[in-house]
Amino acid sequence: MPLITSSSDLSLLCRCLSENLAVRSEAFFELSDKERRKVVLSLAADENLLPAFWEAAESFPDCLTKPERISLAIAHEANRRKNAQIRNAILEIASKAETKFISLAILKGARWIFETPAEVCAWRNMIDFDILVDPDNLQGTRALLEELGYRAARRERGFLGG
Repeated sequence: MPLITSSSDLSLLCRCLSENLAVRSEAFFELSDKERRKVVLSLAADENLLPAFWEAAESFPDCLTKPERISLAIAHEANRRKNAQIRNAILEIASKAETKFISLAILKGARWIFETPAEVCAWRNMIDFDILVDPDNLQGTRALLEELGYRAARRERGFLGG
């Protein structure tokens, strides 16, 4: 049964993730209430923010129980490994594209994993990546992806989603 959350719970989660250390510190102090902490952790899980929450919580280990810290650390490491796999897939595709003189641009969230390669942005939960290809290279890119073993997961849409 999902926990009931309120805007104050969402606000607390946001403050826990704040870049402002004073705001974050105050927010983690509020997590001393076991029920509130349970709701905020559940909300973080629902929003796919557990890896980011772990990085924020590392400075406040006493605000979470040992089982909570272990669970968050495991989620963080699993996310780091998944992001490393995504990074490796992008590098493989880019390397193959280069041999065929096809230019690619990495878009949106996938760019983060190249800004901190050692940690591959373990705080960011990614499930896929987007690349931009010149329309003249679309067929060549499709062939390249097939060569690498990729298959379409759904029917492609045309220009503007049609």
